[in-house]
Amino acid sequence: MDERLLDETNRQLLAALQRDGRASYRELGDLVGLSPPAVADRIKRLEEAGVIVGYRAIIDLEKVGRPLMATVRVGPTTKEECDRLEAWAAEQASVLRCWRVTGEDCYHMVVAVSGPTELHHLLDGVMEYGPSNTSLVLSQPFDHAIVEPYVPADDVV
Repeated sequence: MDERLLDETNRQLLAALQRDGRASYRELGDLVGLSPPAVADRIKRLEEAGVIVGYRAIIDLEKVGRPLMATVRVGPTTKEECDRLEAWAAEQASVLRCWRVTGEDCYHMVVAVSGPTELHHLLDGVMEYGPSNTSLVLSQPFDHAIVEPYVPADDVV
């Protein structure tokens, strides 16, 4: 990747877009000292390079009827169970994220459900793929962490 793609100006643009994906080119330009067309060009290059892969709305889970969040760890024991779990999880509206991980469990999922009954039904489905362990989310001190591109110490000016 072209190292100029992640220069200080583009890093500032990336941070600003992560805070507010609807910021105008004018607002972003004011932040970094560039004209709106120059900002548009930089953002287009970041998109074309695959640094920016999309934009999405952040939804209030409680307001859409999914106030109960949990993490579910699952430990399938065969490749077939892994494949089936991945396909099953992708079809579940309540599964927000699914990671294949190392350690005792093979998968960690984040789920958002309407309440204990829906969670119970979801966990009944999970049991088909191996042993699981579930933890309810009590609070979320923060989300929306800003991802800063890695810059080797030698490159910092």
